[in-house]
Amino acid sequence: RAAVQGLEPRPAHLSLGCVAAFLYWFPREHLLHGGKGKVPSYLGCLGLLSNNKITGLRNGSFLGLSLLEKLDLRNNIISTVQPGAFLGLGELKRLDLSNNRIGCLTSETFQGLPRLLRLNISGNIFSSLQPGVFDELPALKVVDLGTEFLTCDCHLRWLLPWAQNRSLQLSEHTLCAYPSALHAQALGSL
Repeated sequence: RAAVQGLEPRPAHLSLGCVAAFLYWFPREHLLHGGKGKVPSYLGCLGLLSNNKITGLRNGSFLGLSLLEKLDLRNNIISTVQPGAFLGLGELKRLDLSNNRIGCLTSETFQGLPRLLRLNISGNIFSSLQPGVFDELPALKVVDLGTEFLTCDCHLRWLLPWAQNRSLQLSEHTLCAYPSALHAQALGSL
């Protein structure tokens, strides 16, 4: 394989799979700090960021990866996702942020993801979601937001009609934790 500096340009229509070889092909720090020009822009899938100790995502973290279709950030310790963290990922279709420490999501969290189809934010520490949190995701079809802290109360009442109006599927793993009368009931069945 070529070194990062000597990486030969490839046609934009090619994409690379998720393989461990990427660990030595380019340094991780280039991926997390917007290493524009250091990471192949034709990269289609990025899985080597799961199971690490990433604590946060800054604005522009993935600039230069415009053709990325799948991003796997599960099993980290991400607690902060700055607005604009996903800018530049206009072709992203799948985003997995499961099993992190994300406690707050806003509509600015998901800016720049017009083609996202599947979102997994399960296993985080948020207990509710603000209306409009998914407004920047017009193509969204499936979301898994199961968390052991999910409070199914009047603050979450907006979610079911919104999902039905958009033909969005809530994962069967999305269960209410509170109040106790709704504990372990699927949010989609309420």
